[in-house]
Amino acid sequence: MRILNCFTEISGRGVGMDAVKGFIEGEGGRIDIRFIDEQTDADFRAFETLIYLPDKFAASLDAAMSFEALRARALAGKGSSAHTA
Repeated sequence: MRILNCFTEISGRGVGMDAVKGFIEGEGGRIDIRFIDEQTDADFRAFETLIYLPDKFAASLDAAMSFEALRARALAGKGSSAHTA
C-alpha cells in the first residue's frame, strides 16, 4: 500500500477497479482494456473496458429471453422453494 504526502484530484482512483479485477480474475474471468483509436502518442485515448465473466454468472444463455421472462422465472422459483428458519 502507498501513502501519499499530498492528495490530488485523482488520488485513490483505481482502487475500486483493482478490487473488481481481483474478484473477476479469482472467479475465472478477466478484464481487458482496448484502445479504440490510433493515437499512440496522445496524452488521452479513447478505450473500451471488456469484462469477460465465467458462464456461472450468466442469467440465461438464451439470448432471445427477455428481462421480463427471466424475472418471471426467478419470481416463480422463489415461491416454490421451501424455506427453513
